[in-house]
Amino acid sequence: MHVLPTHYTRKRTCMVMEMGVSQQILDESKKDFVMNGRLAGIIDLVAADGRYHLKCKQEFLRKVKHTEPDDDANAHETCLHTVLHEIRCGVARGNVYTLLTVWDRYSQLLADFGVQLGSYKDGKTGYWQQKQSKNYILL
Repeated sequence: MHVLPTHYTRKRTCMVMEMGVSQQILDESKKDFVMNGRLAGIIDLVAADGRYHLKCKQEFLRKVKHTEPDDDANAHETCLHTVLHEIRCGVARGNVYTLLTVWDRYSQLLADFGVQLGSYKDGKTGYWQQKQSKNYILL
C-alpha cells in the first residue's frame, strides 16, 4: 500500500514501523482532501503495512504545515468524500450498506472534527407516527 504520492516510483520506500510516524501521517492527512481519501478507514499504518517515499512524506508534511485548520464546511465536505470513498471500496468487495449505517459513519467522522449532527430521521417514521397519533386506518 502506498500512502503518499507515488511519482517517485523507482525510489526506495520506507515502511511505517513506529506508531508515532503512523499517528503523525494520519493526523496530518485530515488537513488534505486527497490524502484523507486515501487513508479513509485506516487507523493504524503499521498494521496496514503502510509504505512511503521519504521525499514524498517530507513534501506532504511541508504542504500541510501551512494549511489552516478545517472549518465546519470543509469538514462536512471532507467527511462526505471519505464516506463515499469507503462505500465505493466496500461495494467493490460486495458489502451492502443501509442509509442508517452510512449516516452513523458520517456522524462519526464529523465527530472527529468536533462537529455534532442530529440523529438520523427517516421520512417514513414521521409519517407513520403522525398517522398513528390521529388514529387513522390506512388501507
